[in-house]
Amino acid sequence: MNESLPVFPYRPAEPPRVVYRFDMKKPDGAEGVFSEGFQPAGGLFDIWRHAAWYSNPARLAPTIYSYCDGFVGTSSAPINSANSFLKWYMGNCRGGTLDALISSLGKRFQGMRSQAKLAENSILMKGASKKIADIQRAIESTKMIAPVGNNYRVSGWLYAIRTNQYFIGVRENTTRGRGKFVTDIADQIDLEGWLYPGPISGKAVCRAWLAFLQFADPKAPGAISSMVIDQRHQDHGGSTPDTVSPFKEGGWRGLIGYHAPMVDANKTKCLTPGSEGFNSLLQGETWDDERDSSGQPISDTHFPFGTPSDVETHTLSFAGTAEI
Repeated sequence: MNESLPVFPYRPAEPPRVVYRFDMKKPDGAEGVFSEGFQPAGGLFDIWRHAAWYSNPARLAPTIYSYCDGFVGTSSAPINSANSFLKWYMGNCRGGTLDALISSLGKRFQGMRSQAKLAENSILMKGASKKIADIQRAIESTKMIAPVGNNYRVSGWLYAIRTNQYFIGVRENTTRGRGKFVTDIADQIDLEGWLYPGPISGKAVCRAWLAFLQFADPKAPGAISSMVIDQRHQDHGGSTPDTVSPFKEGGWRGLIGYHAPMVDANKTKCLTPGSEGFNSLLQGETWDDERDSSGQPISDTHFPFGTPSDVETHTLSFAGTAEI
């Protein structure tokens, strides 16, 4: 076992009943959110990388990890979910005029598509990227950026999602002993954020509002001045929290990384949790089965350190820091 990898069991916390996500995708239709839900780009689970690829305004383009990310990001604060979305797509694009901004965004999207293609065919993750369609949707959305008074406006949708016990609290997993792993991006992390390890089904999405993000200066479009929410919402009848555990055979194993390596020393294997390379490190380890309320094992689902309620009683970590 490699003792130097900054990888730990996730710390469980009780999520709020509802969390939010901003997206360009519409709620209705065969490919709408009410039908498809939210899909992660890939299957890697590194909380530092998840935050870093959109929170650092100095980055001209997201790192390749963003196209392999296994988390679906949400937040208990609607404005935070919108900020995260806008930062990822607009980054540090600048323009003295709206035309200049759209030109700058065009170059960014071109680079993003190239990165997505690399991830899609990368040895790091097989079939990692589902972001290409999202990027194309974002390109189309730039045509709808329009001046409104002294502001510029981007339209999209704010979604409410019913949570289950498997949502991972960003605050719980980036503070206390783990805070030292995120010091360089600590002021950018959404501490109201809740990450889901895998896809969120459409049935868990309970409501959608048309929303408009307004920014005052095309030189800094990533800074939202306000979010206007149309109260004429669309409800998704019969919505319920997801009941399927993300702990599946070949799926998530309850481990999250903190800037874990994307490649090993030979640059042939990814060592971030969720990758084939990382999972090979766990071969031969003994894991506890997840159990239902009657104490009977549930087939094909696994908690690597017991149930969420007793994860903290286990001390296994790859960084040799049992108190974290």
